Amino acid sequence: MVQSPSSPEIPLKTLLSCTSIGIFMSVIDGSIVNVSLETMSNYFDISMDEVSWVTIIYLLTISSLIAISGKLGDAFGRKKIYQLGLIIFTFGSFLCGISPSLNLLLAGRIIQAIGASGIMANGLAIVTYFTSPKNRGRAIGVNSMIVATALSIGPFLGGVITQFFGWQYIFFVNIPLGIIGWIMFQRRIPETETHRKGSFDILGAFLFAFALIAFIFSIRLASSGTTVQLFSVIMILVICSYLFVKQEKRVNNPVIDLQLLRNPKLSVAIVTGTFVYLGISSLIFLIPFYLQEVRLWDQAQTGMILIGVPITMSFTGILAGFLSERIDAKILTGIGIIIELGAFMALTKISPDYAPFTLLLIMATIGFAVALFTTPNGNSAMSSVPRDKLGVSSGLLNLSRNIGFILGTTLSTTLFDFYFKIMNYYDSPEETNAYNEAYSSAIGMVFWTVSTLLIVAFIVSWFRGNNINELPTTSATHAVGVSYESSQLKP
Repeated sequence: MVQSPSSPEIPLKTLLSCTSIGIFMSVIDGSIVNVSLETMSNYFDISMDEVSWVTIIYLLTISSLIAISGKLGDAFGRKKIYQLGLIIFTFGSFLCGISPSLNLLLAGRIIQAIGASGIMANGLAIVTYFTSPKNRGRAIGVNSMIVATALSIGPFLGGVITQFFGWQYIFFVNIPLGIIGWIMFQRRIPETETHRKGSFDILGAFLFAFALIAFIFSIRLASSGTTVQLFSVIMILVICSYLFVKQEKRVNNPVIDLQLLRNPKLSVAIVTGTFVYLGISSLIFLIPFYLQEVRLWDQAQTGMILIGVPITMSFTGILAGFLSERIDAKILTGIGIIIELGAFMALTKISPDYAPFTLLLIMATIGFAVALFTTPNGNSAMSSVPRDKLGVSSGLLNLSRNIGFILGTTLSTTLFDFYFKIMNYYDSPEETNAYNEAYSSAIGMVFWTVSTLLIVAFIVSWFRGNNINELPTTSATHAVGVSYESSQLKP
């Protein structure tokens, strides 16, 4: 007998406690290294541009694979792919911790990211699958709070761990957590039904990955590469994108169902999520360098300023989930974007004279804004897609976040270098003030760019349509929240 959508099989506390560990670890490792990048730069004797790949390679690999991982979850069971992701991620963390060189560290980060893609793509899908319309907003609210908190608390934890134990331990800490998370998931979460529709689209998967990699490299080469290099990469991007779209329209079982993007709630959530997370990525990438280079703070002091973001997120996430069940998503997301925009406008005036409390207040405001945006954005999107597309839809939402973080890190590095060079500073000891002012002005210009993109995000967000607090189903017997036994029924 099929249960009502209001009667989920798994209690929220059990569901969220089991999914939270893996989601938290996979997300936090996208930002936990940021405060430690300068330490790694000195350890390996490499430049800021080179060490930024420790962050970029992780997010780029996840972004290349996350839609594929979501598709695998839909086809073979989301629990299987989620747990396999935990195993791979934990092993990759071990390799990162023992790496004696940058190349081996980057290899470990790639392995980490392969596992993280399985966790991220299926974590939200599992939460959505085992909840009903009555409690889905709160469940996604908690999930969104965990994601946003992990992203923002990463620099703080990374700074403290690096200063007192060494940068290697920001990876070693994942090992016991990964083991605990796998055991909890194995014991308490049942498998979801599978939706296999033909052979897997391997060609489409490769074309998508190559197009994404070419896109990121084109941004990096825009400031540091030759004209020939940039033109070549752009041509690869255009060709792979064209072939990918053509391939997805042709096959019966595409990696990304392009029809899903016709859903305004999902497509708008992807676009706005990319811009919002681009903003917070630029913040947690540039501010640590600013505080350590200009203000001469250590990692722990830097982390104490950035902790304002996760603190307000922890208070706002559950509230945002509650509100998302009652207030139209475009209103809540719009308010969140406007508040984040105001905070970034304040950061455009950043200077060495900014009081620590002022910086902390700005961080707290951004944390509040991102939490207020993320929950209704996710709830609106995931409540509007068919249940047999939950995995790939979850993957696309996570993809937008990771693309935002990659773009934020890449654009921050590229634009900062560009603005800093045209400030005409002097790098001699007697010109320290000129150096600090140029550094602050360059960061301010980057945040002007971010503010412009947030205005675009606000406009786009208004076109998501009204909320529908019910998940579409592929058949009358497939309502979300069915019992484990009935979930084994095939569509």
